[in-house]
Amino acid sequence: ELLTIVQDFDAALAAASGPLDRDDLDPEVRAKYREIVLDVLQLQHRTDERIQRLKSWAGEESPPGRWTARLIEAYVDAGQARRALPIAESLLRANPDSAAARDRWISALLAAGQTVRAVQQVMDWLIDDPENVTTLRRLARTLGEADRIDAALELVRNERSDPLLRDPFLFEMVW
Repeated sequence: ELLTIVQDFDAALAAASGPLDRDDLDPEVRAKYREIVLDVLQLQHRTDERIQRLKSWAGEESPPGRWTARLIEAYVDAGQARRALPIAESLLRANPDSAAARDRWISALLAAGQTVRAVQQVMDWLIDDPENVTTLRRLARTLGEADRIDAALELVRNERSDPLLRDPFLFEMVW
């Protein structure tokens, strides 16, 4: 990290990449070195190389996990959300109840301009579990990101309302 502070990025990248070739490296230590590599590549605006490394590391995961999630984020950050969609969908299939996997899926959909599909997906989750506060808040965020600010604000105002009153309102508000 000292090398990144003095902005010797090539040396920092070499120092962090070198140990990754070792077979006996502890998995948590390997993950820390990988994070440093990603940070250095991001500081150097080497997006393509960063994505290639993430693709390689994500390919080693079964089921999809940490590096797959980071790959989705990298694609979205690089303005390549459409490439993130199938990866985010596979992450969600592998972890259907994971809040993080759901957030990445919705983020990828929104970044790809598929706002109706994103809102519908969150609504489906809410129908499956209408009392889930996390999903209700995710719907408010999704509506906000989909430029449905009035609907998001109304949802937040009614969040703690009686579910019998809230559920018909949600259906009408979205459609």
